[in-house]
Amino acid sequence: MAKYLVETYYTCTFKVNHYLDDINETELKNLEKRDDGKFEVLDVKLDNRKTKSLDPNNKKVVENKKIEIVSKSASENSISKETVVQNLNKSSEKGGKRFSMPDRRKGYIQKATIGDHKVYLHTGEYEDGKIGEIFIDTSKEGELVKALMNNFAIAVSLGLQYGVPLDEFISAFVGTK
Repeated sequence: MAKYLVETYYTCTFKVNHYLDDINETELKNLEKRDDGKFEVLDVKLDNRKTKSLDPNNKKVVENKKIEIVSKSASENSISKETVVQNLNKSSEKGGKRFSMPDRRKGYIQKATIGDHKVYLHTGEYEDGKIGEIFIDTSKEGELVKALMNNFAIAVSLGLQYGVPLDEFISAFVGTK
């Protein structure tokens, strides 16, 4: 019986070529229902991989970002899969594109209290409402704590701008001491 569940999420870009004898509204409307199209994979990117324990007592989730080819087969089908995995490794190893914040952006301020300290979390959003940057201010003037919180906010902001989902940061840091 299996002990772990591995979930791998991909983003795949492909195109479908249909060869038509006539172009009209009926043909174009039924294009999605046809199964004679020729598929061409343009790009495959690894989004995320999570390994979950199937043991109900163990709720630990392990994340892996790199895929390695385990074995090579001589069949034509596995050669195309190998090519896809190699392209996947190339695209996941090179740095992603940074989506810079717009000059004018909407944001919110959230106040929190940690012990005797008041902390203010400022967020900056993209046009679509996704959070792209955070700033953290503290009410007490302590150079070390303020610098650590500022550097943490910069690291999270850069991760958000490079496409790391906010939920990944939340799951990584909630409950840490």
